[in-house]
Amino acid sequence: MELYSYQKRIARLVRQGKNIILQAPTGAGKTLAALWPFIQAWAADNPNVPRKCVYAVPMRVLANQFDREYRRICDQEMLLQNPPVIKRQTGEHKDDPEFRADLIFATIDQVLSSWLLHPYSLSQRQGNLNAGAFVGSYLVFDEFHLFDPDSTLPTSLHMLKTLRGVSPFVLMTATFSGSMLASLAKTLDAEPVLLMPDELKEIPAQHKERRYTIFPESLTAQNTERRVEATSEAVAHIWALHQAQSGRPRTLVVCNQVERAQAVYQALREKASPETHIELLHNRFLRQDRQIKEKLVEREFGKDPKPRTLASLIVVATQVVEVGLDISSAVLHTELAPASAVLQRAGRCARYAGETGQVVIYRLADTDLHPYHEKQAADQCRRTWEWLVNNQDRHLTFADEQAWIDHVHTPADQAMVEVLRSSALELDENVRRLWRGAGDRGEASKLVRQVSNLMVTVHDDPDQLRHAPFQVDQFSLFHGTLLGKFKNWQTQNEALDADWDTGKLDWLVQGLVEDRSDDEAQANQPIRYAFKPVHQTQQLYAPLLVINPALVGYSVELGLTLYPSYPYRVTVPSAGRDTAGQPRYTYRLESYRRHIELVHQAFTEVALGDVRLAGRRLEQVFGWASGVVEQVAHLIVVGHDLGKLNVAWQNAVRRWQKTAGASVPDFAIAHTDFDPEQHRHLPRARLPHHAVEGAVAAIPLLEVLIPDDEQHEALLRAAFTAIARHHAPFSTEISPYRLIRNHHQIAAHTWTLLPPAVTASIANQLLENEVEVERQSDYQRLLDENYFVRETNPADMCAYMLLVRALRFADQEGTARGMR
Repeated sequence: MELYSYQKRIARLVRQGKNIILQAPTGAGKTLAALWPFIQAWAADNPNVPRKCVYAVPMRVLANQFDREYRRICDQEMLLQNPPVIKRQTGEHKDDPEFRADLIFATIDQVLSSWLLHPYSLSQRQGNLNAGAFVGSYLVFDEFHLFDPDSTLPTSLHMLKTLRGVSPFVLMTATFSGSMLASLAKTLDAEPVLLMPDELKEIPAQHKERRYTIFPESLTAQNTERRVEATSEAVAHIWALHQAQSGRPRTLVVCNQVERAQAVYQALREKASPETHIELLHNRFLRQDRQIKEKLVEREFGKDPKPRTLASLIVVATQVVEVGLDISSAVLHTELAPASAVLQRAGRCARYAGETGQVVIYRLADTDLHPYHEKQAADQCRRTWEWLVNNQDRHLTFADEQAWIDHVHTPADQAMVEVLRSSALELDENVRRLWRGAGDRGEASKLVRQVSNLMVTVHDDPDQLRHAPFQVDQFSLFHGTLLGKFKNWQTQNEALDADWDTGKLDWLVQGLVEDRSDDEAQANQPIRYAFKPVHQTQQLYAPLLVINPALVGYSVELGLTLYPSYPYRVTVPSAGRDTAGQPRYTYRLESYRRHIELVHQAFTEVALGDVRLAGRRLEQVFGWASGVVEQVAHLIVVGHDLGKLNVAWQNAVRRWQKTAGASVPDFAIAHTDFDPEQHRHLPRARLPHHAVEGAVAAIPLLEVLIPDDEQHEALLRAAFTAIARHHAPFSTEISPYRLIRNHHQIAAHTWTLLPPAVTASIANQLLENEVEVERQSDYQRLLDENYFVRETNPADMCAYMLLVRALRFADQEGTARGMR
């Protein structure tokens, strides 16, 4: 595969361990530039480049396209015998909720929520499982100019600064001002890469012509009933330019909101001739319907004209086509937006070498600026229009585009840099609050994306969905849109003046509520969910919302409409599976020794490789002894359940065995018999907590294994906290306990599983045998001050995230093996 010169330059820098900020025009092959060194290193087994890559994008459509493209490159072009496992993790394609694959294309929301220990893809109980996936991995953040400047961007920068030196990264954009790039490079100690004139000439996509014109009228407006309608002048202009094309005309129309796109689509359907196909594409279609539409767009607007089947085509879309799609139209119509967004959309016009295209920008009505209504965005729209007035009907080079970006965005970017600097301490504290468990998922979402979307589904009986709520078809709605609609629905329903036919509704929207119990005994059981009616707008920020089908509609042509149209409700998922779509566990009686054997076996097979590679990076960055991270990981895996050797815990599980009518063995128990059907009428067993207690018992072992110096204190805290929080991500409290009489002999048997060097270190160490009631508060103070991780210290957090991920994977897999 022949690379451009700048792509080769990127590969050299990555191999040298440099962090990079890349700015290149649309269609220049930025994605290949970032991924080529990873794929090449994978093929050559190069230890200088991580064996895991997380590729974060702001929109799910990018993840879908890149997933297909890089499967093809690995399988067909490079012919790798052992290619990396490639998966997607987005709100729509939940292929890898635990970030286990080698190359993961994920939305930035999935990445940041996991980093903040409140992952959108997992339950609260599993909150600390994913963050370790980013420790020691190769990170690519694409199209980061689209990151929300008030939330996504600063949180991403916080993540990269915390992982500095541990996880190499590449940030990529086509449209950031020069001042912003320089500031980010300095903040992150990264190498800025801008393409030189000779490098630009190599790129075929630069040899094309694209002209920009403005249209003085708006594309849409509100009628007297506050319904959005397309303006007749704009529709006539779109149709006239479409008819003026020769051959097979191809037109793309991009609107700022779904309601506007639906209105323009309906108007064009009435205006166009029968031989012209009109297609609508936005993010409120069901997955299967949207995929059909996306394939049609890629086929009909793609580089190869041979697969095209339609004689004439107009596609009306929203920002879903703004980035990522490798398509090209002859004419592109777009509502006014900030220059960076307009240029991204223009990248779907005259994209390929030798093409000529026209971009038409429509003014926004004064009362219709949303989603660019805020002062800063509105000012950017004004400056964008101002620049276009003076530069319309001319071809723009990449240098011209950068001048446009600088004119429009430099003032806001400079202000943003200052805000990032002044708010850094507040952001640090907010992140630390989430890492301590002082905040909830709602607070985390504010740091992920201020312009947040809400996940909704449609059903008349939400209770039918509670057993697998995240397996139902869902739609993503801008929070402001739903808040406004909800208020209108409330007003109409209270006044009994509703558009729906069923009279006053008992409920309008219901929100998903998760059982917040952190009972360690239930850690491997399905999460319990319920739906509660929403009465206030703040209750709309739930993980999932169910809208009453009397309020909305759905069709293949229009997608979800926020008014009654075509009747619709989701299909209820099949029963008998948990919320991740996996069969529910049935437990069998298992001894402590056997459980530890299976968990350690699972660790060596599913987690050791990642710990070894990332551990070396941690040791180099933080000055730790060579191999110590791997040794500590072995020890915490083998010692993670020492708290189950507590007298009270063993007595409780024996009582359960009697209650369940099962045998009571004479060995120490790790798991009891449990069948969710057979035992559903029995009272739930409330077992004493054991995780923090087990961590306390292991302190003497950890202290003798980990070097006793200031540098290694972070690793000691990370190891202790990993054991303490291997069932619940924010456990802190110690309970009085006393280990059973023969605990030393039982534990000593499991030490034989450890590498010889570890066994030799701990062979003669005694466990912390007991925490008495009268000493409980002293112990708690000691743990809080000296043993739990310090969220302010990157070494603590990086090591903890890596170790707890490995331990939870091993425990999860080892437990499953014991149940088979």
